[in-house]
Amino acid sequence: HDKKRQYWLEGCGIDFIRFEAFAIFNQMDSVLKDLRNYVDANLIPGITLTQLERGVYNRNKCLFKDLLL
Repeated sequence: HDKKRQYWLEGCGIDFIRFEAFAIFNQMDSVLKDLRNYVDANLIPGITLTQLERGVYNRNKCLFKDLLL
């Protein structure tokens, strides 16, 4: 059920980042660094998006990539 829900949500433009429980409880600095790297890599400089806009963007990144560079 979890994979079906994730697949559906990803279809709505929601990205997932999964971490093992061990990392959450024992390597939090590494988890936070990975999350920061993900956010930085997906940041659109100078633009703030609503959740809906972010979902549309995530589903269509290939269309927007050249426009935002």
